[in-house]
Amino acid sequence: MKKIILGILATISLAPSFATNKTKKQVNNSPIVSVTIQHTACYGKCPEYTIQIDADGYATYTGTRNMKQLGTYKKKIGTTKTMAIINQMIAYKVDTCSKMYNNRIPDLPGLQYAIQYKDSVHKIYSAEWGPQFLKQVANDMDKLGRYPDKTWTKVKKAVKQ
Repeated sequence: MKKIILGILATISLAPSFATNKTKKQVNNSPIVSVTIQHTACYGKCPEYTIQIDADGYATYTGTRNMKQLGTYKKKIGTTKTMAIINQMIAYKVDTCSKMYNNRIPDLPGLQYAIQYKDSVHKIYSAEWGPQFLKQVANDMDKLGRYPDKTWTKVKKAVKQ
């Protein structure tokens, strides 16, 4: 009898660990809310555009000048892809980067970052002259959103009143 009672108690105590709760949402505890890169103009026909990825899995592309797609486009690319970028930024301790790196050649297009935390923003200007990982993260973000296709949704601008 004791063995049966112990078996029942063991089953009851282990049951919650095997149960799955499909309605439970994954909680994002990342200190970074979003990462934005901006490729700035040069004296020639360099492309000007911005890509922003959010911890909630969205990417936003804004083509400003010298790009095939002009305007703002948005797409759900998934938290796996966006959190991979955000986790890179955390691993590289981007919050310890300088706010400005010296640009040695003023005619080149610029690379700027805006890292949005829950309560602040860390901006990095002339990031192309900073640590190598900043350029690598920008390349990874470019792969996600530099050339929006038909799967992206064009965002209409708000009308000023």
